[in-house]
Formats: sequence, structure tokens, C-alpha cells
Amino acid sequence: MKKTKKSIRIINKTEFVVCNVCGEKIAHADYIDNYISVEKNWGYGSPHDGETHSFELCGKCYDELISKFKIKL
Repeated sequence: MKKTKKSIRIINKTEFVVCNVCGEKIAHADYIDNYISVEKNWGYGSPHDGETHSFELCGKCYDELISKFKIKL
């Protein structure tokens, strides 16, 4: 006798990525190579204690951001 149980598997799949700076949709083909994703879990004592912030930047906005760094990469 086989005893079975139904199970549903939910898979989260990225439909598209939008740059948080310029608002442009990042093309599907560029998902891997042309954007950066940042996630920060804020710790105890910070102004954002217990919060998680995340954002995505397209390649162009990333280049503009790092060009403003005082200490260059």
C-alpha cells in the first residue's frame, strides 16, 4: 500500500528587474551581467534596527554612482 500526500511547490521566478535609480526595466538577457543587487540587514543600534533594505541598479546607474566615490575601486 502506498500512502500519498499532495504537495505544491512554489517557485519564485524573476519576471523583470527595474533599476531603483532611473526606473528603467532591465532587459531579460541582461539579468546576469548588467545589474547589481544589494541587500542590507541592519543590526542592533543602527537607525534601521531590524530592517532589511534591498535595491537594484542598472549598469549605467552603477557606473555613475561609483564615479562619485572618493576612494576609487
